[in-house]
Amino acid sequence: MALMAWNDNMSVNIKLVDGQHMKLVELLNEFHDAVKAGSARGHRHEHQALTKRTREINQRFIKGDIVTNSETLIFLRDWLTTHILGSDKKYGPFLNSKGVY
Repeated sequence: MALMAWNDNMSVNIKLVDGQHMKLVELLNEFHDAVKAGSARGHRHEHQALTKRTREINQRFIKGDIVTNSETLIFLRDWLTTHILGSDKKYGPFLNSKGVY
C-alpha cells in the first residue's frame, strides 16, 4: 500500500517540476515498501536512539555543560558510518530490484 499518492492538487503546473515531484513520491513509496519489508522496527529504533542522543547533547549544551564540537562530530560521524554501512545498505538490493538506483 502506498504511503503517499500523487494527485493533481499537488501540481505546480510546470511539467519538469511536476515530473520530479512525481518521481519523489514514487521513490518515497518504494522506500516505504522496503522499510516495511525489512526490519522496520529495528531501523526505527536506531533513528530513535540517534534522536535521543542528539537531544541529550543539546540539553547539556543548553544547561551550560561543556559539549565539545569534536565529541558531537565524532558521535555523528560514527553513527552515520555505522548506520549507512550497516542498516541502510541492506535496503539497496531491494530498492535496486524495484528500479531505484
